[in-house]
Amino acid sequence: MSNRKRSELIADHIAFLIMQHLQPITKAKDDALDDLKKALSFLDESPESIAIDELEKIVERKYGNEEAPVKIEVYRGVDKGITYSKATLPEKKTANATGYDALACFPDGFDNEITIHPGKVAKVPLGISMKIPEGYEVQVRPRSGLSSKKNVHVILGSIDEDYRGVLSAIVVNSSDVPITINDKTAICQLVVAKKIPSVMVMMDGEIDTNTERGTGGFGHTGNMGDN
Repeated sequence: MSNRKRSELIADHIAFLIMQHLQPITKAKDDALDDLKKALSFLDESPESIAIDELEKIVERKYGNEEAPVKIEVYRGVDKGITYSKATLPEKKTANATGYDALACFPDGFDNEITIHPGKVAKVPLGISMKIPEGYEVQVRPRSGLSSKKNVHVILGSIDEDYRGVLSAIVVNSSDVPITINDKTAICQLVVAKKIPSVMVMMDGEIDTNTERGTGGFGHTGNMGDN
């Protein structure tokens, strides 16, 4: 057996051992490479006995889909001299959560709460600004607890990568009682998402409507119990 083939087989076995005996791999590829080297102890081999390029290939093959975290820089907001010194960093409440819970934050020197009456809409500041990397957006989403328990909803929104102003959530009180929001209210979720490059093109003529749905609009696929 050639040394190259032997290296590939050992590297594959090391990767299998990592999966079986070591903690789950959730690290960047550089860390995974270190784990591969450490796993050599299972075979009583030394790192020098396996070609480094073969180890790198196995890391790429086994862990290549593991993406490094996207860094979002968060700042306490400043808007025309108005500051938000009480602003807090949005947080994920569980390890596998998609969204970061964001708290309302009212500007320094102003009331630290707002009351939204039934059927009314208000813009609630989060008190932070973000520097979003190129190719990404941050989505403002409702929190399920606020929606289901209070009947208070946040309008879905997108924060573009070139926006540097203070973030806000658009809040709708759909309940029949006033609701008060203060600096400690977890008001929305912030979700980081990749943007898909796209372009819209205006075409001449009429669109082809020969599909299963055609021009059927709202309510076309179900009547929600209506007769």
